[in-house]
Amino acid sequence: MKTTTGHVNTSVEIRQLELVRLRIGYINECPFAINLHYNELKSLGETDYKLLLVSVWREAPHFSEKEIALFTLTDYIISYENDMRPENVFALLKPHFNKEQITTLTQVVKQIDLWTRSIKHLKLITTCKNKVTKNVVI
Repeated sequence: MKTTTGHVNTSVEIRQLELVRLRIGYINECPFAINLHYNELKSLGETDYKLLLVSVWREAPHFSEKEIALFTLTDYIISYENDMRPENVFALLKPHFNKEQITTLTQVVKQIDLWTRSIKHLKLITTCKNKVTKNVVI
């Protein structure tokens, strides 16, 4: 099944891409990304309980092997100080994703990581109770 989300045309499911985006929002402490992707996942049928646990996924038994593989890849790419080995990360991914999908997921992680860091540190966007306000930065 091909899905399109933003500029990504891929066979990776939108729900999986949104879980990755939410995880990155939590890692980078970006309220805009958390709000945006949390609400998108809610509209796709995810529960509040599960979405809150994305921030502590390693300690929560509520995620499938596929979701664990997604979060492992995300954490591996974003965390520059980790002891994960690439072959272990890809061993988790291979049963669930083909090479094209792994490439797409890697690109999405890097793109959203850059955006959330930029938004947060440059204070480009703030969120207040689901209302989004754009700040002008000169």
